[in-house]
Amino acid sequence: MADFSNQVVYEIYPKSFRDANGDGFGDIPGIIEKLDYLKELGVDYLWLTPFFISPQRDNGYDVADYRNINPQFGTMEDLEHLIHQSEARGIGIMLDMVMVRQAIRCDEQYKKTHMEQARELTGLENPNSPAQLKAWLSEKGINADSLSKAAVADLLGQAD
Repeated sequence: MADFSNQVVYEIYPKSFRDANGDGFGDIPGIIEKLDYLKELGVDYLWLTPFFISPQRDNGYDVADYRNINPQFGTMEDLEHLIHQSEARGIGIMLDMVMVRQAIRCDEQYKKTHMEQARELTGLENPNSPAQLKAWLSEKGINADSLSKAAVADLLGQAD
């Protein structure tokens, strides 16, 4: 691993960095447009937050597919061009790979196990029922209406 103690690492959240195509969201081509400026700043490495396929429930950190670029941010060719252009300027690239927050597509066995655990935890006949879950949360002093849709989906085991 490289010694970063004397290196300038610049973190980029692509979604808000630079919008090259005018859709209101930053993208990989926008990063490429700013490489000369970043080099002038003395940047040695770009640390890129996730730009892969994601349901965007956690600002892109809930990656569903590390092998493909979210079209909102560009294409694989755009990423290859960014890597080439960065290397030409002596700028390295680091990708933020947060595997523990990866989006999960549940198979039937996982769903069955999740339901069994939810029944055991709650004592509910059907913990997948929003009405039953809401009543159970209310008994615990939790206002289910204050939870986000994503949190409720996660509780119900319906998150992708």
